[in-house]
Amino acid sequence: MKTQDDFSIKVEITQRNMAEGVADLGKDYGCDCLYYRNLRLESGRIYGLISEYGQGCMYLSWLLGGKTDTDELRISWNDKKMCRKDLEKISWNLEPSGEKYRNAVVIKAIQKAIRKNGLPDRFSDIQTRFFLSPPRQDRKLLHLSGERWRASAALGFVEGKKIFYAPYKTSSFYYAMCQSGLLKALKELADSGAVVLLPCGSDSFLRHIVDECVYLDQAHDCYMEELQGRYQELFGHGDWIRDVETRENSRVMQAIQDRRSVRGYAAEAVPRETVEAVLRAGMRAPSAKNRQPWRFIVTTGRAKAQALDVMEKGLEREKASPFLPESTQHLQGAWHSLGIMRQAPVIIFVVNALGVEMGKGLTSDQRVSEICDAQSIGAALENMSLAAEEQGLGSLWICNTFFAQKELGDWLGAEGELYAAMALGYAEGNFLAGTRKRMQDVVEWRG
Repeated sequence: MKTQDDFSIKVEITQRNMAEGVADLGKDYGCDCLYYRNLRLESGRIYGLISEYGQGCMYLSWLLGGKTDTDELRISWNDKKMCRKDLEKISWNLEPSGEKYRNAVVIKAIQKAIRKNGLPDRFSDIQTRFFLSPPRQDRKLLHLSGERWRASAALGFVEGKKIFYAPYKTSSFYYAMCQSGLLKALKELADSGAVVLLPCGSDSFLRHIVDECVYLDQAHDCYMEELQGRYQELFGHGDWIRDVETRENSRVMQAIQDRRSVRGYAAEAVPRETVEAVLRAGMRAPSAKNRQPWRFIVTTGRAKAQALDVMEKGLEREKASPFLPESTQHLQGAWHSLGIMRQAPVIIFVVNALGVEMGKGLTSDQRVSEICDAQSIGAALENMSLAAEEQGLGSLWICNTFFAQKELGDWLGAEGELYAAMALGYAEGNFLAGTRKRMQDVVEWRG
């Protein structure tokens, strides 16, 4: 039933039946190309904007969110022409990481908006409607990991926004987020009369949570098997395209899929309890003979700066007197790692407390023990990187510390040998997964 608050948004071609537009979405997102079509979006509905990345879904989301514009489209609200500034006033980005409100504390920001807009709601009402967990209400939105979109939706709701848009995400992202309550928040927005835009590369799973899928690319009718085959042929890594409805309902598998090597960090400090959650995951890793050879030295602030100054001196020394003479071609990469480490608010140095000094001759038994310890520490680091992902943190597993092995070892003053470092912090920017070899290239079955 229509009410006076209902609205429709029209996107119309102004020059011809179909036009092609290209938008620069910034350094974190690159470009997206949209083959425009005449569209009509109704209030109170959730739309999946479906295309392969770079073929329009994110462009259209950003366009209606007031983040980009074009001269070839006419956008109207109940037949009244809208410009980019008009859209900016009524739109809300569900992903807070790139927005000014990213550092807002959940309860304070929502209470302030309730007072400003004269709403009858209390914070507890909004908390219930958007499935916000009380233990996290005093955190900044940026620090909420899987809950940040729900909190963002709640804040946009009390601010009275009418268009809620998102950056490009995979179908598996929405699969995981809806398990954690995102769908409840999206339905609240739709029930309030807003339009919700979710750009995605596939309608798999998404078609079950949106009211309508809008297909933007030219080949949207291809089957998933065909799409996977096409990516396999072009890039040799099509295994990532899968039907998420058949995937195991597993937070671990989701963390494995979503984990990235993060090489850009925000300046925000990471709460100690969050770092300790990552460390506990590392300490739960399996180890040979339960030796648990790892020792973790956590550095922040001044201590981190001192450690990295020491590493820099080691890299300078490596130029003149290389500790790793056969690896000099990788020294520039170590300098790049050092720059990333200076950005990250937390650097964890991982020491093998049972390790033998590097370069020292080993007996066969010592060599076996060293290999087993390396595997154990590798398991701990992997646990930590997955726990960081689950906690909403970015991480980078770093081995370039070996170029400054003596300098860092002396500074750390820990028994054993430095094996690796891990950078932790809140990711700044989007980071693509590295390509993976095909299963048939690395797996041999014998029966």
